[in-house]
Amino acid sequence: MSKRLQDMTLEELWELFPIVLTPHNPEWAIWAKEEMRLLSDILSSYDPIINHIGSTAIKGIILASVIHRQRI
Repeated sequence: MSKRLQDMTLEELWELFPIVLTPHNPEWAIWAKEEMRLLSDILSSYDPIINHIGSTAIKGIILASVIHRQRI
């Protein structure tokens, strides 16, 4: 049986969930606009206000690029 996350050492967690720093990618702004458009279309009856925030929105920053998309 495998260990539960809360029972793992930091070393074991880093192996499972590595963090890789990435240089800024100018396409992130384009991808964000596409996602905001898709979400706005899906949620149009709610009149959403959607913004691109977080480290991917900051030009020139090195970051751990993780983009999450959740089903609604």
